[in-house]
Amino acid sequence: MKIGIFGGSFNPIHNSHLSVMNKVIAKNLVDEVWVMPCKKHPLDKFLDKEEDRVAMVKLALAGLERIKFSDFELRKDGKSYTYDTLRKLKQKYPHNFSWIIGSDILKQISTWHGYEHLQREANFIVLRRESYPIINPGINIESSLDIPTENISSTRIRERVRQGKPISNMVPKAVEDYIIKSGLYQK
Repeated sequence: MKIGIFGGSFNPIHNSHLSVMNKVIAKNLVDEVWVMPCKKHPLDKFLDKEEDRVAMVKLALAGLERIKFSDFELRKDGKSYTYDTLRKLKQKYPHNFSWIIGSDILKQISTWHGYEHLQREANFIVLRRESYPIINPGINIESSLDIPTENISSTRIRERVRQGKPISNMVPKAVEDYIIKSGLYQK
């Protein structure tokens, strides 16, 4: 089975994330997408509570076929490094794995932990993001997609919540309800 790993902080998960995953599935680039929130961001980015991020991901994925939540990185301690995750996934599962990343990541991927191993062992599906051309830094790009995405980011959503502005067109209704009910991003 071919699995697309879509990792991130998902703080919160939003409609652009869902659009990307659905298009990767619709193009049959993978059999399933596993949505894999990180426990601790490798660049020490602030993350809200794990339970809140997990709850929002599960709400967003409810009812979607071939797109599944994975707690693989959450079950380990420390920072989440792509190479370490790939190695452990290959030890545990007989699947072929591909990482789903945006073209904005390509300029920094050579600084990632274990980059030289990723060059040899990892496959990538790259989503062309506006203003970020696909310039291959020496990795195995098995597919690239032009997927127009709305100008949505988790940072922007958190800011809008803090400012009391609506986010209903940025996140699924169930995620919006969870954010409001839980009082997330208010401060």
